[in-house]
Amino acid sequence: MPRPSREQVLAEIRGTALRLFVDQGFAATTLAQIGAEVGYSKSAMLYHFGSKDALLVAALDEPLRRLSEFLTATAGRPALERLEAFVDLVLAHRHEALLLVSQGPLLKQLGTLGTSPDDLLASYLGDDPSLARQVSVLMTFTGLAETAAALAEVPAAELRTPLLAVAARTLDLVTTLR
Repeated sequence: MPRPSREQVLAEIRGTALRLFVDQGFAATTLAQIGAEVGYSKSAMLYHFGSKDALLVAALDEPLRRLSEFLTATAGRPALERLEAFVDLVLAHRHEALLLVSQGPLLKQLGTLGTSPDDLLASYLGDDPSLARQVSVLMTFTGLAETAAALAEVPAAELRTPLLAVAARTLDLVTTLR
């Protein structure tokens, strides 16, 4: 059997790390555990990624890219339309969204988030940057990720309407909700 390519090995490590970070939490997951699951030593993990933080960044590269593409594609659209598209994105990537939310402060500290999540939040602040509005917006978007992941067994088509209704109410978009 041919040896897997370097990119195949790295993809397997990233996928395993993402799953373990979601299942066990980032802090509780060790490089040794990830390595054991893919058949590599902790030293090999360090060789390929340098640190657990760097592996987190690598594992979230694709979800962060999708978020950036989403922000570009929905820029300038009405708030409710952007919210609907965001709910769909979260439902399609429930666990990645939860990991982005839970590890957001670390990712920001590492300088890997850029401004894209801040841009998403800022677009819902509008002309009201008050603390109350910031709380409302942050709770809405973190709550979407938390709820979608917690209810992973509920089909996306069934969960979409209640998620959207609650988020629209929280963001004061109810009057424009179809």
